[in-house]
Amino acid sequence: MPETEVVWTLGASQDFLEAQSGQSDEVIFVHAVDSALELLKSFPGMGAKVSFLKNHRRILVGKDLEYGLYYTTTGQRLIISAMLNLRQSPQSIIDTLNDCGSI
Repeated sequence: MPETEVVWTLGASQDFLEAQSGQSDEVIFVHAVDSALELLKSFPGMGAKVSFLKNHRRILVGKDLEYGLYYTTTGQRLIISAMLNLRQSPQSIIDTLNDCGSI
């Protein structure tokens, strides 16, 4: 079976870089995200379904699980749509996902 490919959208890549730069220990943060992605590659359905995003799931990542990694799967691809700090209003999250075209 071919390995699952992880594809970051441009917006998700920018989200990741912004989140990484705000960490006191960037190495630990990157390791946490990498570990989560490795799990997702093996178990793509493990993330919680997101009620307001069609076909999207979310897993929590980061030292205090303060970031949501929003993704969908297509064939052997795991497409990362956004990585958002969850310490904001739910409406702000919905608006951000809507702006990046995930909704």
